[in-house]
Amino acid sequence: MTKEVRKIITTVIFCEFLICLGMSLIFPVMPFIKNEYGFSAFDMGVMSSLFAFVQFVASPVVGRVSDKFGRKPMLVWGLLIFSLAEFLFAIAQHLWAFDISRAIDGLSAAMFVPTSMALAADLTSVKERAKVIGWLSAAFSGGLILGPGLGGVLANVSYKFPFWVAGGLGLVSTIVAWVLLPRNDDERFKSTTKNPESQLLGSTWSQVKKMMTPALIMLFVMIFVAALA
Repeated sequence: MTKEVRKIITTVIFCEFLICLGMSLIFPVMPFIKNEYGFSAFDMGVMSSLFAFVQFVASPVVGRVSDKFGRKPMLVWGLLIFSLAEFLFAIAQHLWAFDISRAIDGLSAAMFVPTSMALAADLTSVKERAKVIGWLSAAFSGGLILGPGLGGVLANVSYKFPFWVAGGLGLVSTIVAWVLLPRNDDERFKSTTKNPESQLLGSTWSQVKKMMTPALIMLFVMIFVAALA
């Protein structure tokens, strides 16, 4: 792995950590939001789950779009949308605004997480690929682990202060990603996959059926159960 590729991968890892950090900041401040605005337990449950639901729905679509239009635009726009979602949550005063913020947050994660994995595959050899994707997975998990703790600390200032901080960091990361990530037309970073567009032909359902091998179905079930728990 060259120094330049390592710098790009490090940038993507940091940005993915930030996305997941922002996703989990909400949990320690949920009681404050519930008491402040008089929301029901159902309202808070919907608010919490909207992120994952939108990410689940949008991820397959975003993956195909990034194949067509390039990795960098999807990553940069994902970070910018993440920042706007955090600012919206910070200024929200009504349930619909909180819900929209969480949905937009989920869209940003859908734009960033699958695309970051695809970029890692584009830039690395087969030998290095598993290690780099492992780093990205660790950044994802690390953000989920540290987010609630950091949110609780920042909430000592104000229960909405964590989201102002996350939005500001999102803007910084957007700039960093725009400057450091490779352009779509940079020949050094072209995908090693030949004619990726031709592999996307055919209906989505036919592609899904090809993916649904017994081993993959078992993995999907295990991940779903673990996430639900």
